[in-house]
Amino acid sequence: MVTTTAAVALSVGAVTVAQADDGVVHGTHFPLGSRVQLSYVGCASLFSRTGETLQPTVALGPATPPAGQRSLGYDLAGGNAVGMLAHVDDVATTSDVGMSAIADAGTSTGVAYVGYAVRGRDARMWIGRAPVTASGTWSSDDATDLRYSWTLVDTARRRTLSRAGSASIAAFTARHGDGPGFFTVGFGCDGKPFHMDALRLDGSTTDLEGLDPVAGIGSGRRQIAQGDSVTLTGTLHDSYGDPIWHGWMVLEARVGNGTWHAIDGVDASGGSGSVTLSPRRTAQYRFRFVARDLAPGTASAALTITVAGETSTPNPSGSTSPTGAPTGTPTGTPTGPTSTPSDDETRPDQTGPDQTGPDQTEPGTPVAEHTSAGASPSKGSADASPSGGSSSTSADSSTADSSTADSSTADSSTVDSSTVDSSTVEGTADPSAGAAGDVSYPQASIQVTS
Repeated sequence: MVTTTAAVALSVGAVTVAQADDGVVHGTHFPLGSRVQLSYVGCASLFSRTGETLQPTVALGPATPPAGQRSLGYDLAGGNAVGMLAHVDDVATTSDVGMSAIADAGTSTGVAYVGYAVRGRDARMWIGRAPVTASGTWSSDDATDLRYSWTLVDTARRRTLSRAGSASIAAFTARHGDGPGFFTVGFGCDGKPFHMDALRLDGSTTDLEGLDPVAGIGSGRRQIAQGDSVTLTGTLHDSYGDPIWHGWMVLEARVGNGTWHAIDGVDASGGSGSVTLSPRRTAQYRFRFVARDLAPGTASAALTITVAGETSTPNPSGSTSPTGAPTGTPTGTPTGPTSTPSDDETRPDQTGPDQTGPDQTEPGTPVAEHTSAGASPSKGSADASPSGGSSSTSADSSTADSSTADSSTADSSTVDSSTVDSSTVEGTADPSAGAAGDVSYPQASIQVTS
């Protein structure tokens, strides 16, 4: 997902954008037309911003965020600040502007700006600057209560015309008038990492959360004969249609109303991944994205593949489910293209590859032989299966055909996860994950360019 932080608009007239409402922003997808956006400004002055590639991180926490479960983080080079931008109709009458922040290393310096247009002089603005600091615990300043150093700026030429000393907003506007304008609050001036959450404007709060995943499943064939194969394709994207970085998906199967069992995994970082099966029995299948810092877990709707003329196989364990999760670990963490900053997440935060999920039992009669293949990802790549290549269950190869389906019969239509309760898929096992407890809260990255 690529988006752009908003530079402060220095030509401010009457504000016509929609009033910000209490709501949730997923990643950096701030809605167009909202009064509240991301800001990217210089620390020494509003115009002193230097160019750098911004790479936000989404994290569970740190600690207990003031809103929701996740927060948005940045680690800047120094000299710039990222935070919130709020457009207002009148600077003097705005009652509450700010955001909560926490410094990962115990402290992070930042800057707040307020600016408003001089009535009757479209190219001139009064701009106030005030230093702010984030600590090692969640805290927040109200930008309307700060004391600012004021300058009169020619915005057309970006030139300082005069300085007017230090004063509060109330005292300054009482002498120099009021007008429509903006507030910004941001951190990272000293190059130290921080996280931000709970952006406030006049009683409304915006919660910064992770991406909103949507999983789907599709196949060109819903009914096959004994010995035939079928290809199942899982799709994964966020609610805006963008692929999810490091988008590992687990293919699960169940017979009748039995327990779901993991039978394979695919890398869907490019938006999709596929698994080819030779089912022995009629079964339901779904693709599941496991909850992580970057996004909550979700699963596709169930897709039934009917096997005509199936025969029942005795099951010594008493289970009619497929085998448990495959063993093995990926050969490495997916890496992005050279134009994309490296990902901060070194390992997923789920259970290990040899651990079954909480809803798994002892493996019983397998329902299929299978191979897997991930689509070519647009943001990084990974092995298609947990073992680094094709994966198979313990099925007797003499009774199953591992040939792949004819791609000419494949149908790209999918069934998405809109009908699935995501609470049922939070925190279950991920065959691609490292050992449990390796990372306290890894930060999966999404890219923002200035």
